[in-house]
Amino acid sequence: MASSCPDDSLGDGDSDVDTSISSASGVQNGSATDKVPDRYGFMGGSQYTRPDMYQTLSASVLRKRELKWLDMLENWDKYMTKKYKKVRERCRKGIPPSLRARAWQHLCGATALLEQNKHKFCELESQSGDPRYVDDIRKDLHRQFPFHEMFMNRDGHGF
Repeated sequence: MASSCPDDSLGDGDSDVDTSISSASGVQNGSATDKVPDRYGFMGGSQYTRPDMYQTLSASVLRKRELKWLDMLENWDKYMTKKYKKVRERCRKGIPPSLRARAWQHLCGATALLEQNKHKFCELESQSGDPRYVDDIRKDLHRQFPFHEMFMNRDGHGF
């Protein structure tokens, strides 16, 4: 398995993965699925995420929200201490998809924990896990995420 610790950067979780819908579909475990994963990595397209359920915003409104969120994320401590109601209001309006990963890291406190424990993940990743738990996790992955691209094949990235 490839290491997840190439450097000390925290990254924003955004990727340039093509999330276009494919007309090609196959059958996986008796269920029709798309061969291209949706934006969250699940095979099955609209079976799991239905874009028509969400209100579509104009590009200009979405861009304005992104800029506001970028400013808020850059000045997170100030917003959480002095402008908490603004954070709550913006969350309720919706986090722009391009910033969702970064926003959730800040909202749940992971950014602060990552900063306090910069090298802890790499240290833990280099250790071997208890075989009892590793075996249980491996047995469960295909049941928990049968249509996720990382866990569909035994040789996939997530195993």
